[in-house]
Amino acid sequence: MLIAAAVLSAAAASLALLLKSQLEIAEEAGARSLHGQALATELIDSSERLTGFARNFAATGNERYRRYYKQTLDMRNGLYAPPNESLSVYWQLVLAGQRPEPTATNDQDQSLEKRMIASGLSLEEFALLKDAQGRSDTLAKLEEMAMNDLMGRSISSAAAESSLAGRAAAIALLYSPEYYDAKASIMEPVALFIQSLNARLSGELDIANDRAAKLSVALILTCILLFVLMGALAFEMRRRLALRGGNLLRAVERISAGELGARARDTGSDEVALLANAFDEMAERLEQSLNEAHQKARELDEQRAHSEKLLHNILPVLIADRLKEGEANIAETFPEVTVLFADIVGFTKLSASMHPQKLVDILNNVFGRFDEMLAEFGLEKIKTIGDCYMVVGGVPERSPIHCQQVARFALAALKTLDDYNRESGQTLQMRMGIHTGTVVAGIVGKQKYSYDLWGDVVNIASRLESTSLPGRIHVASAVRARLLDDFELEERGQVEIRGLGPTQTSFLIQEKAEWAPASLDDRRSGVK
Repeated sequence: MLIAAAVLSAAAASLALLLKSQLEIAEEAGARSLHGQALATELIDSSERLTGFARNFAATGNERYRRYYKQTLDMRNGLYAPPNESLSVYWQLVLAGQRPEPTATNDQDQSLEKRMIASGLSLEEFALLKDAQGRSDTLAKLEEMAMNDLMGRSISSAAAESSLAGRAAAIALLYSPEYYDAKASIMEPVALFIQSLNARLSGELDIANDRAAKLSVALILTCILLFVLMGALAFEMRRRLALRGGNLLRAVERISAGELGARARDTGSDEVALLANAFDEMAERLEQSLNEAHQKARELDEQRAHSEKLLHNILPVLIADRLKEGEANIAETFPEVTVLFADIVGFTKLSASMHPQKLVDILNNVFGRFDEMLAEFGLEKIKTIGDCYMVVGGVPERSPIHCQQVARFALAALKTLDDYNRESGQTLQMRMGIHTGTVVAGIVGKQKYSYDLWGDVVNIASRLESTSLPGRIHVASAVRARLLDDFELEERGQVEIRGLGPTQTSFLIQEKAEWAPASLDDRRSGVK
């Protein structure tokens, strides 16, 4: 009986180790998938950087953009050491003068292709990612052709044209249908690559889970047999070693009841002690394996919840839900919306005289307070660009009082900024612009999603903000017509608005007393 118990204990320990190995296999599969996705992201990121530098060079003629373009290509080919952060973050820091330009390394092992080979990708996945890189290289040739046109030395001709003609040709090429088609074609193999990665990960996880389930059943059966055997042995030795045998039996019963922390803990040196120690070791490994399995399950649940939270932070909830349900192209026309732009007065001067971390802390504090107010007013933040904050009412949830909601938010935002100034000792001021009308809203991007708005309403709201005054809310006549019954406004007179010419505008002053916030809530629900 003692020999049988030892064999079963060894079997249980072996099964526990095998179960742990399956969990490690699943973890390694997940790590490979994440690494593959990181390579795809790096490829797309480098393509975006190349496009940005080529267009900046075409627009400005500044030679440093052409140099950055060449260095980005050299990073991909291993001639320059890749940065520690993402390419987008790195080049933003270089452009801001907070990072040096990359240094030459000529280490081919650092090239994207060598890292793809070393990442453990399948032949199919490698071919797809390599195809995407090839398409990106083809796109790079178009970009180099455009930059060469700007410099007056086309690839196909050595005859130099004028600077103006070269710039026109470069810009035309970089915004041509051919260029956009080449740009879009890069995403096709990348999408297939991600699908292949996910399919392989799913298959490997299914196999590992199936094996783990079988091992768990075998481990439970082995433990049951071991428990039965130890129970019989304890009964046989009860008269001779009643206390010690009873202690071991109680430990077995507690573990059988699910109390995996139970131990026999016999300090003797005879067969009973050996059996108790073997049992404790088996129980320890079983508890450790099950705890690790539970921990992995909790981590997966936390990661899934974190991904959901990140998606809802990036996109409106309604849009995120539609995206998760499989809707690929989300674009809609909203005939009645109100758009607000707000920015901090003198931000450029402030950023030049303040430590970057302090500047970011200020923006986070101010815009964080604005973010907390959005749900109260039923609005949606579209984006922030530097010190500019963009909000829309009536998108994606339509509202009959979108203009009033945005107006209330604007007034509350100015008060919130005053509160922040009193608390922090700052003297920040904001100017705002509001316009209302029709926009098109939709999802942009394949890997990094962005929900954005387009239309004259957006452009005019931005220009109203730029022509506003510190601490004032600048509104168009269409907004004035919608707010006149509920709010007090001040005529500003004719203002030159780019794209519109002289335009009659007003300043929003305050909400009239008869339209308190509770009354506006009643209006939203349809109560007269």
